[in-house]
Amino acid sequence: MINLATLDSKQSAVTDTFGPVVGEALNSFETAQLKYETEDWSDWFDLPIRLRFSNNSMVSIAWSKFDDLWLAKDSSTHFSMDGFEHRWLTNAVSLLAPALNQHLRGVRIGRGFMTFGHLKPEIWTRLLLEFDHGYAEIFNALDVNAFAFHEKMPEGEFIKCL
Repeated sequence: MINLATLDSKQSAVTDTFGPVVGEALNSFETAQLKYETEDWSDWFDLPIRLRFSNNSMVSIAWSKFDDLWLAKDSSTHFSMDGFEHRWLTNAVSLLAPALNQHLRGVRIGRGFMTFGHLKPEIWTRLLLEFDHGYAEIFNALDVNAFAFHEKMPEGEFIKCL
């Protein structure tokens, strides 16, 4: 597992983590839910999204803190789940369903958008997965994962890693 804050470390880790799955089909993905005291289950995107590919490989992705990217090639989590009742759901984020059964063609890191008054800090908080027919995006939404699927390359500044 790798926790990454700098652009160089993110690029290197993306290349290492996703290299074995480029060309493979996305078989499924898993996201977590947390059970609250009221006994209601609620999506909990603080935990990684787990991508499962046709070569039986897994990639786990989580955005945390300000712009930290956490990656793993297994089902580990980036913090302890002791004391939290949680469950994993398969293919439960409809926004990412179009990527299912498509082959991963490349991965890019994208620059996020943030301002502090008149300052625009350089933050790289977008992970873009290119598939046969579109782009799945996993991005930082104030320290949790957020998701989108784009039929065309989204606007913004991206650096190709693979």
